[in-house]
Amino acid sequence: MLYQCHSNRLEELAEQLITTLAKPMAGPLTPETLVVHGTGTRRWLSLQIATRQGIAGNLEYLFPAEFIWWLYRRQLPEVPITNAFDLPTLTWRVLAQLENQGELPTHETLTQYLSTTDEHGRWHLARRLARMYEQYLLYRPDWIARWEQGHDAKDWQASLWRQLMRHGDDRHWLALQPALYRSLDVHSTAINLPSRLSLFALPTLSPGYLQTLQRVSEQTDVFLYTLNPSAVYWAQITSEKETLRATQRDKEVISHHFDPGNTLLASAGRQQREYFDLLLELEGQSIDCFSAPDETTLLGRIQADVFQL
Repeated sequence: MLYQCHSNRLEELAEQLITTLAKPMAGPLTPETLVVHGTGTRRWLSLQIATRQGIAGNLEYLFPAEFIWWLYRRQLPEVPITNAFDLPTLTWRVLAQLENQGELPTHETLTQYLSTTDEHGRWHLARRLARMYEQYLLYRPDWIARWEQGHDAKDWQASLWRQLMRHGDDRHWLALQPALYRSLDVHSTAINLPSRLSLFALPTLSPGYLQTLQRVSEQTDVFLYTLNPSAVYWAQITSEKETLRATQRDKEVISHHFDPGNTLLASAGRQQREYFDLLLELEGQSIDCFSAPDETTLLGRIQADVFQL
């Protein structure tokens, strides 16, 4: 089952998580799997757990990409320990192809840059390209699929990606996703998974990751603790820049058809709003733990404006 807990206060999310952790899992020695966004959240959450429980032990913290690969390795025996498409590894792989001048895709700007830069410049370019490909895997899986099917032959990014596939491990998480789903479909109960998985205060997850969580939640309990600044649905609001851009594209568009809402929420960006829309589409149980901000301070009044939309 998938459980979603939303709150405008991080402390309340931690309180809900700690309450859940107090319930013993099926295996008494099984570590609690906690997925967090960064080391700061991990440190803060450990302190909260230790303060409440007296100790913070037997906790396995993972970042989102590590967690997805961890899931794959538990379900698919052929998945290697090292993910050949994590950022550090992919950076080195891209660098190797950039230095392989004979097989590089033809692109005037790329060729000119590589012919004039030094090894540090090539490294920084490889790092940026690796990060770009990492984002494509998350948010543009349709592009990756097209490239691997041989489309966009004149696109140098597509050519470089196919070159990476030919030289080295080609098993990225998207390619392995169908095998993971087949493995989950075979078993009616969780195999090689703990009885509880917790994801805490992640600012966003890709649609592919959310889809994977939905499928995994059919086998084991998945708890998604999300920091939400407002108890009101706010995914439809638009910033002034987005409204202006829309009216410039289409003169028939009337600006008052757009909901400006709270300017701070609107400035959160389209990706954040789309993420909350995706969360609403997930099947499972939802728990709201919102509390109205204290308006005795200026900060509290600003938070209240956001909270009430």
